[in-house]
Amino acid sequence: MLMLDMCAARSPAHDRSFAPGPFASHPAVAHNPSMGDFAAVWQEQDEQTRQWLIDHNGEVLPSDVLKRLTASAGDASELGWLDLHDPDEPVLTDSAVDWIESTANGE
Repeated sequence: MLMLDMCAARSPAHDRSFAPGPFASHPAVAHNPSMGDFAAVWQEQDEQTRQWLIDHNGEVLPSDVLKRLTASAGDASELGWLDLHDPDEPVLTDSAVDWIESTANGE
């Protein structure tokens, strides 16, 4: 069976270093360091935004949610957890979607 190293396929934005936060030991963070950035952004969100992300995990981000997520995170085009391949339909990366799911499930 052919096994691919998913880390090798990451874009340069995924290789940014990050300061470990309260979720640094989370499995998704250990696998993908840019998720440490997302964990910090998650901590800054209000309960309404977090609940929307849980309820609509993997869906296109509406502009108000995108603005709240990127407000303190910097340039959206450099965020390793944000997929802007289609600027009209911004979504979180698969890693961010998985992180939200496991966080919502208490894992």
